[in-house]
Amino acid sequence: MCFQQLSTSPVDTLFPAVCREEYACDPHRAMERDTELLHESNRSGYAQFRVYTWAHPTLSYGRLQKKTDLDISAMDGAGIYCIQRPTGGRALFHEGDLCFSFALGRALSREGRLNRKNVYHMVSHRIVSYLTALGISVQPFLPKTTTHRAGVSCFLIQNGYEIGSTGKKCVGIALAISAEGILLQGSIPLTPSYEKIVAYVVGSEKEKQIFLSRLQQKTVCLETLLGRPISSRSVGAGLCRIFGIG
Repeated sequence: MCFQQLSTSPVDTLFPAVCREEYACDPHRAMERDTELLHESNRSGYAQFRVYTWAHPTLSYGRLQKKTDLDISAMDGAGIYCIQRPTGGRALFHEGDLCFSFALGRALSREGRLNRKNVYHMVSHRIVSYLTALGISVQPFLPKTTTHRAGVSCFLIQNGYEIGSTGKKCVGIALAISAEGILLQGSIPLTPSYEKIVAYVVGSEKEKQIFLSRLQQKTVCLETLLGRPISSRSVGAGLCRIFGIG
């Protein structure tokens, strides 16, 4: 597996970010909140960082992903919310995970001459620092190493600057650039609940079993890496400490 070592980036001078912890968010408001973070970054002149969990089990999918990959009737029958993210990437099942967002308004991104690469870099660098402090051996995947781009789930793909441990992905990250600035979104599975996505994708039972097997081979949650449960509030507070340091 291809990993890279990260050094401190010169754009780390954008920190400290304004940090927020929001737990049990309404699924319909979750993505609106990230748009609001961009507005707030433009208004205040500070980077914005948010951690959050979901009030209900939710499946989110990337802005370029086809909804036809997903079994909408199965989600409706099970009371699963389905929303589209403003960033890229593939589908994620949100239950037992912690999500985060990082927003840089257009003035900040221009001032720092920021692009996809260095925004991914500085966010990955800080998340790696936090997970390492927990005692987990993690590294970001190399920028040019993307494996198995075709696939329904985010956690079947290993993109550059996403984070892995033991050859498996443990932090998924996607980014979008707009006229408002740069928005990055991510998910950290705390438990194996990400596997529940299998019930809500289109495919035969055999295809779903193959999908589940591949997902288990390519993904690992923090509970497994630590050998113990860890709460979303504990991880959220720890990340906010890291992103709130200059």
